[in-house]
Amino acid sequence: MNDPHPDQQCVWQTEQDRIRATLQLDIPALAQVLADDYFYINSRGGLITKAEFLAALQAGVVKYKSQDLAEVLIRVYGDVAILTGRLHETGTSQDQAFDEQFRITRVYVRNASQSWRSVAYHSSHLSESAE
Repeated sequence: MNDPHPDQQCVWQTEQDRIRATLQLDIPALAQVLADDYFYINSRGGLITKAEFLAALQAGVVKYKSQDLAEVLIRVYGDVAILTGRLHETGTSQDQAFDEQFRITRVYVRNASQSWRSVAYHSSHLSESAE
């Protein structure tokens, strides 16, 4: 991001904190970044709640080795921020290795304490022809 607005910088830092917490399985930190009503729509159309996502991480159902963001654009509209980009993830899901590319949209909302919390996330799988 070239010369980002302070709100964009805060959202970017929050996203980096979320990635770090996910990779390090820091469930308390991740629970702070995700709003209580957070949901994730995965690339197969499944709806996953905050509790389900955190439980899957804790149980080792999903283990992320890397999450690399590129082509990031952060737009801020008052107390709402929309982050879009390209995500390359590696890891395992149910003991099956994955190495995948996605287009993603993450919605952040600024709460009363001025912290940004992720409220929604959507990923679309990129086929090799789209890369």
